[in-house]
Amino acid sequence: MSAPVRDHRGVLVAAVMLSAPRFRVPESMLESLGRAVAESGRRVSARLGAPVATRD
Repeated sequence: MSAPVRDHRGVLVAAVMLSAPRFRVPESMLESLGRAVAESGRRVSARLGAPVATRD
């Protein structure tokens, strides 16, 4: 799973990614991990001055 990181112009400049072997991550954790990755992308983008996005 991954999330975009945008700069102050709103341009995609990087990504936050979480990678793990399927057997180590229970399916019950996928939703919370996805939310954490998305939030991390939003926080890094905000630190770079990205415009507030409604949804990626």
